[in-house]
Amino acid sequence: MNPSDLKTLHQLAAKQAIRELVLKYCRASDRQDYVLMASLYHDDATDDHGKMFTGSAKDYLAWLPSMRGQMEITAHHISNHLIVVDDDCRRAEGEAYIVAYHLKTVSDGSKQQIVTGGRFLDKYEDRGDGWKFSARKAVLDWNEFQPSLSRWPNEGRAGRDDPAWGFFERLGK
Repeated sequence: MNPSDLKTLHQLAAKQAIRELVLKYCRASDRQDYVLMASLYHDDATDDHGKMFTGSAKDYLAWLPSMRGQMEITAHHISNHLIVVDDDCRRAEGEAYIVAYHLKTVSDGSKQQIVTGGRFLDKYEDRGDGWKFSARKAVLDWNEFQPSLSRWPNEGRAGRDDPAWGFFERLGK
């Protein structure tokens, strides 16, 4: 294999690992798996979620359960994930489009659905222990708040009560 092909192979492997990192973030958020989420950030990483939170990733992870706990269910969907990997395959940047659904009970007891659309602007690094976020910025492009029209019971749950925990042998363990 020539050096150019080897470089391409390393960059493709890096891009796949980064895509899985972003998907693990969504899964960790939706399942409220804060142990998994903490493993996705470098110790000195930052997270900027606009007016909701800006600071260190450690502080973000401490803040997130109080905000996420208000939601009965969330579903984060990633698309259009563009990644550029540096020549040394140790640093990368990416932009991922996101649509996120949130369901919560409001003060009058009714259900409200919140659907947001935006992008994650990410910086990733592999410092020898796999790809992790070094900086993340969430950009809110649009949002909708409306009464929930859901008529069937929700089967998904946050945390270990979700059916996935007992179903999978490898995924999420």
